[in-house]
Amino acid sequence: MQEVKCPYCAEGTKEMWREETFTIHKCSSCTLVFKHIPELNREKVEELQADLYTDEVTRSKVKKLYTMIKDRVDILKKHKSSGRILEIGCATGAFLNEAKAQGFDVVGLDASSNYAQFTNDLGLDVRHGRLEDVAFQKEEFDVIACSHLLEHIEDPLSFLEQLKAYLKPEGVLFLVVPNEASITNKVLGYKHSTYQQPDHLYFFSKKTLINYLHKAGFEAIEILSKEYTHHIFNTIKGYFRYNNANEKASAVSDKKAVTNTGAKRKIKTQLPHIMGTALYPLTRSYGLLLEKGLKGHELIAIAKKK
Repeated sequence: MQEVKCPYCAEGTKEMWREETFTIHKCSSCTLVFKHIPELNREKVEELQADLYTDEVTRSKVKKLYTMIKDRVDILKKHKSSGRILEIGCATGAFLNEAKAQGFDVVGLDASSNYAQFTNDLGLDVRHGRLEDVAFQKEEFDVIACSHLLEHIEDPLSFLEQLKAYLKPEGVLFLVVPNEASITNKVLGYKHSTYQQPDHLYFFSKKTLINYLHKAGFEAIEILSKEYTHHIFNTIKGYFRYNNANEKASAVSDKKAVTNTGAKRKIKTQLPHIMGTALYPLTRSYGLLLEKGLKGHELIAIAKKK
């Protein structure tokens, strides 16, 4: 068996989990956790994503997501209160809409043609493609935001280095990623959806995220964690979904199942948010404890160019 080297530091790794199409490894030196897929490149990532992002109408109606979005803009405004924002991986445009309402000039970019069309129909300036497909000006943006995107990129270091060129000298990079060190990750292990989602490739902790930022020429100025009331229920739902063999196969290969936006799918999408609201006193107290120890579901990093 060929040894799998760490994509960050090129040191040896330990295999943590094995599936038919991928393995999950942890670096013995820098502790990065990542998914090993042979001959991984842009084309293979696009194959993994081909039928995943077709939920733009359903997703846009999940009201609890807007609490998260408002929090993100509020966190950003502590470091940059105005200017021109580029959000890469803008999905249904909720962050762009909130930032625009709070006075920012906004531009979006998304690799999903469904999301790009949906957001353009809302009147937002959103381009379709990846960063290498568009022609932005050097040092054009005061803020570049990426929420739940970096874990999908086949070469995070190269991507971060590209971002640096488009950010103004005093600009801010705003990143949100799933937290590899979260309590729910540790309890449920490699079976649940954070790891099993086909196009999740990297799993960052505070340490490994800072490593990548530093190597790409950024300095982290704030790292925090968030745990929302619906996160634990979303995680449990994902755990059972990705561990049912038939549903796991249909999530990738059955486009009809993925694109179903009927009442049944809507209920499934909103159920974690309903449960989070119903049990709010318990789940919020639990979430605050996790956030204090940087053990929440999400990591948020704000960085500047060194």
